Amino acid sequence: MAHAAADIASMVFRQAVIKETGAFSLDRRMLAILVEFDGIRTVAEIARRLNVDPETVFMTVRRLSALGLIEPVTDNARTLSPAAIAYLTRQLARAVGPLAVILVEDAIQDLGYEPDGFPVARLNELIARLCTSIRKENKKKDFLNAVKETIQIQ
Repeated sequence: MAHAAADIASMVFRQAVIKETGAFSLDRRMLAILVEFDGIRTVAEIARRLNVDPETVFMTVRRLSALGLIEPVTDNARTLSPAAIAYLTRQLARAVGPLAVILVEDAIQDLGYEPDGFPVARLNELIARLCTSIRKENKKKDFLNAVKETIQIQ
């Protein structure tokens, strides 16, 4: 069992759209773990964040998956959270002002996505596009530093 838990430690899950509404129950710990599946954090990160034994998280993953409440995410399908997009927008606003909201939305749409489905794999491309909106080099540098510190760019 420990080997199987190690196998999923690096996996990422997101909450699934429930297709069938059947009766099920979740205890407080399972619900807390379910809420953490955001399509970005790994199972190991969630265990550390909640200070829960990885084996407990593994068992919860199996149960939530069997109930159809979570689904695995591939690297290409991982999306930026609304909080990450809001952070990018705030940091861009420091450099360009209130037009940042429009610039972020336009950049995401220009890349062919909607804000609620922008892939993490294309984050560097989005940031590069946003940088073209910043005219002053010192503000561009500040934007890049702030973004790199909070959102780990790969």
